[in-house]
Amino acid sequence: MIETPTGLKPVLDVIPEHCYERSTARGLMLFARDVVIFGLAVWGLLSTDNPLLLVPLWALAGISTAGLFVIGHDAAHDALFDSKRLNAVVARLSMLPSLHAVEVWVFGHNRVHHGHTLKQGLDFVWHPLTVEQYQGLGRLAKLRHKFEWGPFGAGAYYLREVWWNKMVRFSPPSRWAKQMRRDQAIVALYAIGALVALVALDGFDGIWQWAKVVVIPFLLFPVKTTRQTGFLLPYLSYSRDKLGADVEVPFYWAAAKNVDATLYTRFMSQRGVQEGLEARYVTAGGSFTLSRVLGTVPVEEDGSAAWGPNGEIVFSEWGSGLKRVAARGGAPVEVFPAEATPVALGWPTFLPGGTRFLFLRRDYADSKPLRQLRAGSLDGSLDREVLSLNSNALYAPSGHLVWWQDGNLRAQRFDPERLAASGEPRVIAAGVEFDPTTGLAAFSLSGTTLVYSEGGVRLGTELVRVSRSGEELGPIGPPGDYYRPRLSPDGSRVAVDRSDETNRGDIWVYEIERGTGTRLSAGPEDESNPQWSPDGSRIAFWSALGERNLIRVRASADAGPAEEFPIDGFRPRLSDWSAGDVLFVQRGGDIWAGTLADRSFEPFVETPFTEGGAVASADGRLVAYESDETGRREVYVRTFPDSGKRWRVSTDGGRTPVWRRDGGEIYYVGGDERITAVTVRTSSGELVFGRPLALFPVELINSGLAQFDTLDGETFLLSRTRGSGSRSPLTLVLNASFEARVPRQH
Repeated sequence: MIETPTGLKPVLDVIPEHCYERSTARGLMLFARDVVIFGLAVWGLLSTDNPLLLVPLWALAGISTAGLFVIGHDAAHDALFDSKRLNAVVARLSMLPSLHAVEVWVFGHNRVHHGHTLKQGLDFVWHPLTVEQYQGLGRLAKLRHKFEWGPFGAGAYYLREVWWNKMVRFSPPSRWAKQMRRDQAIVALYAIGALVALVALDGFDGIWQWAKVVVIPFLLFPVKTTRQTGFLLPYLSYSRDKLGADVEVPFYWAAAKNVDATLYTRFMSQRGVQEGLEARYVTAGGSFTLSRVLGTVPVEEDGSAAWGPNGEIVFSEWGSGLKRVAARGGAPVEVFPAEATPVALGWPTFLPGGTRFLFLRRDYADSKPLRQLRAGSLDGSLDREVLSLNSNALYAPSGHLVWWQDGNLRAQRFDPERLAASGEPRVIAAGVEFDPTTGLAAFSLSGTTLVYSEGGVRLGTELVRVSRSGEELGPIGPPGDYYRPRLSPDGSRVAVDRSDETNRGDIWVYEIERGTGTRLSAGPEDESNPQWSPDGSRIAFWSALGERNLIRVRASADAGPAEEFPIDGFRPRLSDWSAGDVLFVQRGGDIWAGTLADRSFEPFVETPFTEGGAVASADGRLVAYESDETGRREVYVRTFPDSGKRWRVSTDGGRTPVWRRDGGEIYYVGGDERITAVTVRTSSGELVFGRPLALFPVELINSGLAQFDTLDGETFLLSRTRGSGSRSPLTLVLNASFEARVPRQH
């Protein structure tokens, strides 16, 4: 929940008007300036071998290369000049010293980086590892990671991950391949042409001259693209009417492998000093939260954490109770540990003073959840029930507690010292959206400002059948929350992860024709990712309670106790059960495989990248999976058990692969969010993959495993959001009164 205004408007309001005006003359002047500086540095390097002069000349060449890259960056954004042609020319010339092919860079930067900023698995510019991913690395990979994320390895990281993997080794998407290969050829001509010319002029010594003026400045360039603790480039400006002299000095702090932050100190001569913080934290599951604090205003985001005024953050993690961590960094400290019974603690919000907070406790031990709003303290000494509520609650500075009930927001007088409510609750807003599985109501408070999302109780998902052309053929089962549907080998049944109102998952089996369902699991554990045995007689699924992870195998609900064995890792995802009783599991960003007989798993695909969604062909000899090694998710096929041969299947993004039963086609969600089909055949003993064919659009409701399945490629089973495509409007209320119903101001 965000308690401060978001968006770009507060930023745009302080930018002087002249900053929006493009000047061709000024842009060319800046470009010429950097070209001259770079040219002088190159001339100096060609003129001397004196070590006392080489070092400062190399520094000058590296800085000017970085300066030209910045010019090229703006031009590649079409932001430097009004003329697109001039932007293109200047961008290509400016990026030559840094050996960047402009169209390849535009794809990776403008489309991938800006399109998926800070998203794990997509944005390769900022790609930290979780603890589990790091622990899963080999010895050499760990050493490389420590160096690249240390104080001297930023340049090496940039050269390997960004330049080499995403610039040189990059396989261009078909629609931009011509332009990208053209720009790659231009860069190659620049680098190789310089070598040929210098060797022709100076013989064997020309190689050293080439290294001085081309290679070493290029190697120095990414050193300025730091991922290490230190000051960043300051911002300087002046405006007579608004801010006066404006100076901002940012400081980048690499706090830990999964935590970093940028601190801002900004001086405005007509307004004073403003302090800011931008913090990034990667959770164990590979996701992250991004918060920005200006001054002392706390920001809450993602609904699972609260930032207190005293510099403490209280947060909840799946299955691990409530923890706190200092905003300046350090190890998290347990406030309330995870309980043995199925209990979830979340949605914390601080009370005045910053030492006590409210949170929602959800007990799933009974058939219906018991939800309590409780008060806790940072030292764990306070744990008291406040109210029996069904939703999260926020404290308003006016002395009110605000929460959701029966479709409405209600406010009630609340004493934060005595932790006591008084008076009758009043309805202050009607028709507010609410998610019953998590207990989260879609509203936020900041002082007397209220914002909420209009709507009712979220309807969850549904199972539907569609044809190859996308024609809907009818639903299966009653309305609910369905995820990861898997068809039985004979196509008569579907196993699915179905969540109840407590957000706990159970495995259900539905008959396709009749739509009748049977619950296969009914314990207190959270169970998901069902996979049929090759003969269709049993189902394996992931089961967890607290920090315990199991794989369970059952034939039916009344077939006696399930077979089970433990598996390590954070929420290891079971992705397939193939021929030979082989189970595939995504663990720590890698793919592991093991048999039920051995009850152990070994790495199958283990790389520095993130892989998952492994599914085997019917004979178990080929495995399709997704990987982000190109900077975006793509689908690949490997041989099994020997993973020596590999083929890339998708050409423009691909996720969640599924095999046709006979192995003649692979289906996946393409980059255009359409179910895509690729034929698979054997020619002269080699696999041959056809051109991707887009079938019909599909909604990605989960970033994990497949939300669709098919056996024959003619009928598909989808899990989709009920009423998908609709958007709930936001209502903003200024100067809200919590004593009576507030008016709407869209």
